[in-house]
Amino acid sequence: MFVQSPTVVVDLGGTGTVKSVHAGERHSFVLMEDGAVYAFGRADSSQLGLSAALIEERQTKGKHEGSQFKKAVGVPTEVPGLWVQPWPVCA
Repeated sequence: MFVQSPTVVVDLGGTGTVKSVHAGERHSFVLMEDGAVYAFGRADSSQLGLSAALIEERQTKGKHEGSQFKKAVGVPTEVPGLWVQPWPVCA
């Protein structure tokens, strides 16, 4: 399923303010105000930076379960160990 119009990502609710979103053809990254990075989308080539165990735990099940190229994480998942320095506050 491809989302072709702006869509609210409900699972990020309550995690803080989104500072930046970067999206590839089949995966996305969200940088939060506190420096945390969340990833979701295709996960069959390690493009999300998540461990195999975490991908297996969070994997979205669907009609392509038998295909080696259809592994995906449909829920924004914090990338462990990846943190970006928050922007300084200017007065």
